[in-house]
Amino acid sequence: MNLLEMSAKRSYLSEQEVSSLLRELELKYDLFRHEVDGYSAWRLLRFWFADSLQNLPLQNALPQWRLLGWFAYYCAKDLPKIIFPKQARYVVKTCASALNENRDGYWKDIYFDDVLEEIGDCFKMDVLNSPLFFDRRKHALIPISISTSLPDLLSSLLAATGMPGGISQVTRTIKKDLSSAPGLPPFNDVAAAFRLRRFYWAKRVYRWLLKCIRPKFVLYEDTGSFSLCAAAQELGIKAIEFQHGVFGRHHPAVMHAWALPYKDKLIVQDKLFLYGEYWKSEIAANDFYGDKLCVVGSARIDRYRIKRRECKSKGSDGGPYKLLVTTQGFAVSELVGMLSRFLSLIPKELDYRLFIKLHPINERDISLYETLYRGNDRVRVFLGTESPSTFDLLAEADLHLSISSACHYDALGLGVPTVVLALPNHEIVLHLVASRQARIAVTPEDIVDIVKECRVITIPPEVSGYYFLPDALPRIKKELAA
Repeated sequence: MNLLEMSAKRSYLSEQEVSSLLRELELKYDLFRHEVDGYSAWRLLRFWFADSLQNLPLQNALPQWRLLGWFAYYCAKDLPKIIFPKQARYVVKTCASALNENRDGYWKDIYFDDVLEEIGDCFKMDVLNSPLFFDRRKHALIPISISTSLPDLLSSLLAATGMPGGISQVTRTIKKDLSSAPGLPPFNDVAAAFRLRRFYWAKRVYRWLLKCIRPKFVLYEDTGSFSLCAAAQELGIKAIEFQHGVFGRHHPAVMHAWALPYKDKLIVQDKLFLYGEYWKSEIAANDFYGDKLCVVGSARIDRYRIKRRECKSKGSDGGPYKLLVTTQGFAVSELVGMLSRFLSLIPKELDYRLFIKLHPINERDISLYETLYRGNDRVRVFLGTESPSTFDLLAEADLHLSISSACHYDALGLGVPTVVLALPNHEIVLHLVASRQARIAVTPEDIVDIVKECRVITIPPEVSGYYFLPDALPRIKKELAA
């Protein structure tokens, strides 16, 4: 399969195309065979390489140097807590941008706090992935013990020494193999070697930290938490990953049957907590995980289902049509163009409010959408850090629209009709269109037609439950009590 041929008509690859290409490369060159510290080197590099293959047209990300001052501050601040960490039953790794719901002046972690309020006794650390959320850490509903800044710094400094030896040879061999495949982007063996060395040292840092904390469980939502997961399992601590976003059979972090001969080298979580049976069926199709897949639902979806019912009971079907667009930080010009044409086509008698909620990490400037809201008070654009939250907007929406966002599934989970906009990377959610659980808009005219009928579109409870099993908290607590 030639990458250049696959992308001849567009500048990016779909997730399925990347998955197919990875399979071909992994089988042809036996890539999982290379080891670092007893683990498959390719497992640690796979997501990074897949990202370079997909080549999505992302918005400008925050330059790393902009984070250095904050990074240094939190390294110094966290030093005493790392030297003398408190003991806890649960170690939780999350991210700063998860502090995305406000409750009585405190910021709630959207991934874990519903659970942590019930089970307590945790040592919580977060990745400082966006300075837009740093001030919220002081007012976190469940206090954050440390950031991962100091462990990251220590592992990076140690990785820069070039130790341990042998890693460069591994990455040079991988580079040699991949260079014979036509159409691939260059494989940076120096950057790959640094990533592998950083894993080697980060695992040792986390082993030391976990020995001090002495937890029974490590919980995390980042599919790339290999060093933490490996450190936990080496100490006999259960490592449980909570689903985050769209997580199907073609996701580059999901393993496949052809990797089974190397399973004990691949850093596989003890349990993968999934939202619904759909996700389990997707990942189970790869014939790799067996009983590690555990459907528990989403406590956050459960809460907002209640709010959605309250909004419907108050007669929210009357008044202006409430339309919510969630963005992802790519194909922005195409999205703005499509929405601009849509707004020009809306009949004058159709009363509407268009809310555009920007991605909390990839987008930090609403001015890119100025042509939509300038002179139109019925259009509002919200930063990802602004209130109302995405779920607050979803709970009241008549219709949700996006390209390939996890919010398509969130909308279905809440009973909100959703529309797939046929823009770059929409292929990942076309199965929703094929199953008639979502509509597709290829043109702005399509959006107008869907809006006109959106209030008669219903999402059956069985569809909602298929993606998000109800009553998550009792299931999660039961699994963690085992």
